[in-house]
Amino acid sequence: MKYDFDEYVSREKTDSLTVDGWREYLFSGQSEFAMRYPAEGLINLWVADMAFATPEPILQAIRDRLDRKILGYTKIYDEEYYEIFGSWCERQYGHRFKTEDIVLSPGIIPALNRLVPLLTDMDDSILIMTPSYGPFKKAGEYSQRRVVYSALKKSAGGWEPDWEDFARKASQADLRVKILFLCNPHNPTGRVWRPDELKRIIEICLANDIWVCSGQVILATVLQ
Repeated sequence: MKYDFDEYVSREKTDSLTVDGWREYLFSGQSEFAMRYPAEGLINLWVADMAFATPEPILQAIRDRLDRKILGYTKIYDEEYYEIFGSWCERQYGHRFKTEDIVLSPGIIPALNRLVPLLTDMDDSILIMTPSYGPFKKAGEYSQRRVVYSALKKSAGGWEPDWEDFARKASQADLRVKILFLCNPHNPTGRVWRPDELKRIIEICLANDIWVCSGQVILATVLQ
């Protein structure tokens, strides 16, 4: 299938979060934090909601569904969905998930909000590497859990974990860290974690009985 990446689709005045609602999304209506620059002077680089047209096969599938004339409550009952997802993961990552190990969520943020109370108690904490994807922090606060931060270090080659700080906070008994929210590629730095770094993160978490919740929605776009 060929795709025209040069096609421009205007989204102004369509109630688009990316175009019409980003200030409210970023600053939650707090005017003192709002950017003073007009929208016309900014270049939108939102990765999760790019200005590319939706591929025709997806549009056609939606049209076909609309032609059935009834839009009611739905759930995935068809095994084909899991088969397609499993096959894609096997081709992409060399690993196939069992159907019984797959749990569907309406989105990443709802999944984060449900995982925190499921995997932690009130006295537990979640650990995130900062700067980080904003909803990681909000997921902890939403369930009234303490949020522990381990700041990345800026180096000549980009951003790197502060391994001493990360390991100390992961193992500190009074912090009771039970979840690490990991993002790969890292949002917002764009850092793609190397296999040896991921292995080290996992080893630290395994040693301290910490769940790793890894957001990898952008990973498929990474080029070799």
